[in-house]
Amino acid sequence: DLMIIGLVIGILVLYFRNNKKEGFQNIGEANNNFNVDLVLKKNIDVFIVPRKPGQDGFVLQNQNDKNAVFVNKNRGGWEKMRLEHKNGGTYIISLKNGNVLQQSEDKNARFENKNKQLWEKMKIIVRNNNLDDVYIQSLKKKHNGSYHNLQSENNARNARFSNPNFGSWERMR
Repeated sequence: DLMIIGLVIGILVLYFRNNKKEGFQNIGEANNNFNVDLVLKKNIDVFIVPRKPGQDGFVLQNQNDKNAVFVNKNRGGWEKMRLEHKNGGTYIISLKNGNVLQQSEDKNARFENKNKQLWEKMKIIVRNNNLDDVYIQSLKKKHNGSYHNLQSENNARNARFSNPNFGSWERMR
């Protein structure tokens, strides 16, 4: 079993090296669905875009009221995020004001403050070895014991951590 896991890890590392996906490193765990948890080798600046039909191209934005939303297709200062690996998790930092994405108690995604604690700690999950099939999972457990994924919810384009699903509403690129 360890030999097979080592082989899968080696293949994934080669895949990411050969496809020049800068800034990512496999932490060495793959499950039966070939999900890979990634950690960053260095901080990288990104735009977070949902793959949900009807909202593809909309970009995660930090609004003045600290809400995280997918309201337009702009790629400016309000939408640019920095991914930073620290304390066993990834933090998504808005370059607008330095506030960090968090899962609030009511499951909303917010840029409430500059903390880098449990409420802000995320995991980046790549499914099927495809960086266009990415999920952002909050590591703050909800009362049912599951981790929830960032999603673009309904036509209001709210960013929320509503459930642990891996569907089209939660898929990012």
